[in-house]
Amino acid sequence: MRYWVYEDRRGDRATIHLAHCTFCNHGQGTQGTRPENGRWHGPFTSRENAHVAATATRHAVRRCTRC
Repeated sequence: MRYWVYEDRRGDRATIHLAHCTFCNHGQGTQGTRPENGRWHGPFTSRENAHVAATATRHAVRRCTRC
């Protein structure tokens, strides 16, 4: 499985998604991402690697509730 992390700069959080999640869309999101709002990190081959990247953003880390 592949994982992505969305760094939400306005929401002060980093969310771990499965690549096929509709909110992730393999790192493309649902409507694109403006750099001032956030950015996608990945892909990662394990949830552990995604968690390390999410932690490195220094935002609160969470898993997507949909995937």
